[in-house]
Amino acid sequence: MYCKIQNMRSEGFSQRQVTKISGINRNTVRKYWDMTPDEYDELILTPAKKSRMEQHKEQILSWLRDYPRVTAAQVYDWLQERHQITLTEGSIRKYVKKLRIEYDIKEQEDNQRDYQSVEDPPMGYQMQVDIGITSVFDVYSRKHKAESIRDCTA
Repeated sequence: MYCKIQNMRSEGFSQRQVTKISGINRNTVRKYWDMTPDEYDELILTPAKKSRMEQHKEQILSWLRDYPRVTAAQVYDWLQERHQITLTEGSIRKYVKKLRIEYDIKEQEDNQRDYQSVEDPPMGYQMQVDIGITSVFDVYSRKHKAESIRDCTA
């Protein structure tokens, strides 16, 4: 990418033209436009920034290996409880996904259903009750009062 941008620059193209022709993002073109080859080499050779999750990597891997069905949300909760982390749940979700791919830890799916359909019983043998509370305004006392409602469907 750097070479392509520098070649087009030496041929007299503007930054805008390089962006349109090559399809490279304009910020990337701007970044590499005035960069010397030495600066580019230095940029490439600098190690990537480590994630703040790296210090918890072994703990997360042990959880993923011991409990393959654990979700990233559960990992987030466990880290909050044990280490009071300040990372977002989305960051942890991405990191857990990366670890699952890197260490080939598959989420085990439970194929057995916890429920099954039941044949409908004859009429009059089954009833559904929905219990709730509603607030009613009493005109005489000028107060709201809560009443229990039972909606029975037979």
